[in-house]
Amino acid sequence: GSGTATFNGTLTLNQGGLTIDANTREIFTNGTTNWNADSIMSLGDNWNNGGNFIKAGGGDFLVNSVVAGATFVNTGTVQVNGGSLGFENYSGGGSIQLNSDATISFGTTTSVEIAGGQGLAGNGSVGADVSLASGAFVGPGNSVGTLTIDGDFAMVANSEFRLELGGDNSFDILNVNGLATGNGNLMVSFIDGYSFESATKDFTFLNASDGSTLAFDTLTFADDNYSGTVAQTGGAYTLSVTAVPEPSSAALLALSGLGCAFIRRRRAAIR
Repeated sequence: GSGTATFNGTLTLNQGGLTIDANTREIFTNGTTNWNADSIMSLGDNWNNGGNFIKAGGGDFLVNSVVAGATFVNTGTVQVNGGSLGFENYSGGGSIQLNSDATISFGTTTSVEIAGGQGLAGNGSVGADVSLASGAFVGPGNSVGTLTIDGDFAMVANSEFRLELGGDNSFDILNVNGLATGNGNLMVSFIDGYSFESATKDFTFLNASDGSTLAFDTLTFADDNYSGTVAQTGGAYTLSVTAVPEPSSAALLALSGLGCAFIRRRRAAIR
């Protein structure tokens, strides 16, 4: 009958063709929901995901609506581990995690906002405009990787771009097929043992359309042995990273300079 049905534990479905018709309860899931089959899930009422909604495998999964307005509401995490996941009606500011070059699309929903405390991360493609609320983050890659937004991308104050550097040619990249706008913070981490000394290296980490106006309010390194700047050329954003000499090295250089100056003065006095 009508009403609601709530699942707080793990729900695993290995076969497709699930239909939640107009006479079925509205669904609430607060645990983990595993979808292990290529399938279509038809909604006659809302599906409210407050847990972890996982689409496994490399095939296609579609969540459509058999009743107008029936919507998948995400306040938890939607995780796509391969293939594609499509929604006819989607809302909510929950996290989205893409793995193995997966794709996610949103049907009638052309713009997705990631809420504060949530994030968009992974390797794959998002078929909508994406905006970050204050406290939200974007993190291309699962470790190092590439994330593509097939639309516009917008940040606001106190949202964060999380960039990982794993090598001279191994680092996170965000490709935006529209405009990148707004302002936010850039947080840079070194992973996989990557480091360098006494050099400046460039990393083009964001590619968007010409006319993009995104600016970073702060640039922070997890390792304080580095500093950097961000330069924009057209729609390409490049991070230039410089290794900061360790205090002991700087002190030695300073002492060396003082020693040379003392010797020059002494020789001048002898003359």
